[in-house]
Order: sequence, then structure tokens, then C-alpha cells
Amino acid sequence: MDGKVWTKSVGTQEIFRLDLATGKWERFQPLKELTTSIYQVISDSQNNLWMSEFRRGHIGKIDAKTGKVTWYSAPTANAGARGG
Repeated sequence: MDGKVWTKSVGTQEIFRLDLATGKWERFQPLKELTTSIYQVISDSQNNLWMSEFRRGHIGKIDAKTGKVTWYSAPTANAGARGG
């Protein structure tokens, strides 16, 4: 692991990552392209962040190394993605 943990702000729909060694916070704004809300965040074995977007049914990823945000459409439009 990279020693960083992810969390989200319910009020602003921003994602934050804390470096436990330095105490430094990073802010991500993954919803610039989508006007909706993030339902859940979870990290994988490489500490990439995965997000479910509830209203339109997208699944999103923030790459842990690059910070790049990628959104994937669910097979069913407006599916209401919830759990990861």
C-alpha cells in the first residue's frame, strides 16, 4: 500500500486523500463532468479509488498514481449504482 487513505465530503461531493506519513491532504473534484452525487467510495489493492454515482448509474475511478478520474457508464442507463 501507499500509506494514503481516501474519504469523501457529503456536502461538497469532493474526494480527499490523506497521506498518513506527512499529514498532507489532496482534494479531487471528480464530478466536474457530471452534475450528480457520489454514493460510495472504496479502494482496491493498488489504492485506486472506486466511486458509485447514484442518479445516472456511473462507476468512477481515481487512479492512485496519476489522479486521473475516469467514469464508466453502467450497462443500464440511470441504473442508480450503489455498492462496490
